[in-house]
Amino acid sequence: MKSSSKNFKIFLITNPKKKLIAEVSRITEINHDSVNKLKYLDAVLKESFRLSPPSIRVERQCVAPTQLGKILVQPGTVVSIPIFALQRDPNQYSNPEAFDPSRFLEGGADERHHAYAHIPFGGGPRMCIAQRFALMEAKMALALVMKSYKFEPTPETKVW
Repeated sequence: MKSSSKNFKIFLITNPKKKLIAEVSRITEINHDSVNKLKYLDAVLKESFRLSPPSIRVERQCVAPTQLGKILVQPGTVVSIPIFALQRDPNQYSNPEAFDPSRFLEGGADERHHAYAHIPFGGGPRMCIAQRFALMEAKMALALVMKSYKFEPTPETKVW
């Protein structure tokens, strides 16, 4: 399996990035309001977190008898949700190992994945309380990097 952080680095180096660069170059000031309007930047980050979630799994303790398919889960049972595997499910994402931000854009191939097939920060009422802050930090950092630096492959760049 290819490393997803390598996928993202290879994307930044080898992909023409025209969409991302064009989108970021349209903003004059990098702030909360300006980066929140950048749809492709948002898609790049969602795809990055799909392939490299901050946590590989979340766990919840069952508090009431719950039917999960054919399994009756009893109170006190700890259920582990494998985020890493869930976000690479071929039933939810076409070509799940590929770094493809367009899957998160309107009209994208995987636009209609199940709501809980993309939970890099957990989901529901117990999801990460800092999710919005972390996403805003990442958006602002990536926008600043894309405005300030140029990425190009070198002869040593390995592309698979």
